[in-house]
Amino acid sequence: MFSRGDLLNLILQRSEVLYDIPRPGRLIQAWMRGNSAPLEAQVDRLGPEIAQRAFSVIETEFEAMRPVLDRLAPKRIADIGCGYGLVDLLFHRATGADMVLIDTEENDHRHFGFQPEGAAYADLAKARAFLEANGVGSAAITTLNPHKDSLSDLRKVNLAVSLLSCGFHFPVATYSAFFEEQVTKTGAVILTLRERFDELAELARLGRITILDNSRPKSSLVLMDKR
Repeated sequence: MFSRGDLLNLILQRSEVLYDIPRPGRLIQAWMRGNSAPLEAQVDRLGPEIAQRAFSVIETEFEAMRPVLDRLAPKRIADIGCGYGLVDLLFHRATGADMVLIDTEENDHRHFGFQPEGAAYADLAKARAFLEANGVGSAAITTLNPHKDSLSDLRKVNLAVSLLSCGFHFPVATYSAFFEEQVTKTGAVILTLRERFDELAELARLGRITILDNSRPKSSLVLMDKR
């Protein structure tokens, strides 16, 4: 299902999949300098196992969110920076919710830290195909590229989620209006936040903060319940 380019993108989204090589960060740094060959070599070595490893990593993160999902029982979930929709399969299986996949898909940026605008490496059509191939009905999936489509036209969601994207690679403020206007008054937001005061303060402005998991170095999985 996933092409070589998709598998390389999955490494960029979830570099933990390279746990079995020394200093995997140097491969990402080479990619940032315009040299994709080291990552291409890992695609050759691992092939589809990259997707399997990425899914395993995401399954572990999902467990920290499961109690929140049980409490909120969301009917509609937005995933900002959804990538290839791996976690969205888990959300749908756990809740039966309709899924709104939001991603800018691609741009010219080759950076890997926190920046005013995040680097994009995804494919919404592939994310939809992945979900449909795993039993999610087409009518339960909405895809949206903010560079092409209006966020304000979306029907409201009960939960917005962004793992290693909003608040991690680019500012929470990018989606503050979405959280205020498109998430229901009794809804919630879950983000992976870097340890930056401004990011936490911006999210706390919108509601009550709970730390769901802080086991990841220099970031935490954070829940915001809207007031």
